[in-house]
Amino acid sequence: MRVLLLIASTLFCGQLLAQSDFDHTQRWFNESMYNPAAVGNCSTTGVFLYGWAQWVVIDGAPNTQAATLDTYVVHLRSGFG
Repeated sequence: MRVLLLIASTLFCGQLLAQSDFDHTQRWFNESMYNPAAVGNCSTTGVFLYGWAQWVVIDGAPNTQAATLDTYVVHLRSGFG
């Protein structure tokens, strides 16, 4: 009985972690979305467009869309985004 309870609780916890995959990937690749000080932190231009929807067949289901653009401006010696 203890083994069955342990297996059931492990599977349940694993499913709870699955909902945060979108959040982890966006924090990794688009730092300026969560930290405005990261705008223009390198000499390249970054353009990010992404969307996410959960439980698509249910009306009023949670979804997220975002678009960001940031670049480094040499004359200002700072970033712009």
